[in-house]
Amino acid sequence: TRRSSDLWLNATAEILRQGPEAGGPFFLSFTHDTDMIPILATMNILCGGVAPLPTNRVDHWRGWRTSQIVPMAARIMFERMSCPGEKHAYNPDGIYVRLNMNDGIMAIPGCVDGPRLSCPLPRFLSLLEEKFAIAGQFSEVCGLDEDQPKGISFLHQ
Repeated sequence: TRRSSDLWLNATAEILRQGPEAGGPFFLSFTHDTDMIPILATMNILCGGVAPLPTNRVDHWRGWRTSQIVPMAARIMFERMSCPGEKHAYNPDGIYVRLNMNDGIMAIPGCVDGPRLSCPLPRFLSLLEEKFAIAGQFSEVCGLDEDQPKGISFLHQ
């Protein structure tokens, strides 16, 4: 099912899409650390090629270690970058998104077409739309009444 972390991710993607026109050149968008893992899972970050964990032993060679992904003061940042020298037919505005997790740049699976492991903004938004289409609309999945909000609007305060 679609979680509240997906609502946050969708609202953050909208701010990245709008850029400075959304209200300024710098945004901070917060969510609780318990939402970081669902956000990363939604985007398939750190999931590529990972086999299911065994149930009868500890896999010491596993790639996913919660203590490294969400340690004390963990953070993920989606950086919106304007790269005028990197305009292409698939990205005419030269706007890119880069994922910075705990002070390390992480590749977004299937989207490293931009400079320094960044993803063209149109492709980033398309990837999220694909994920959200699979998960369904939050209001429908959770059975909310028609008069309830369809998304998060308070990130624009």
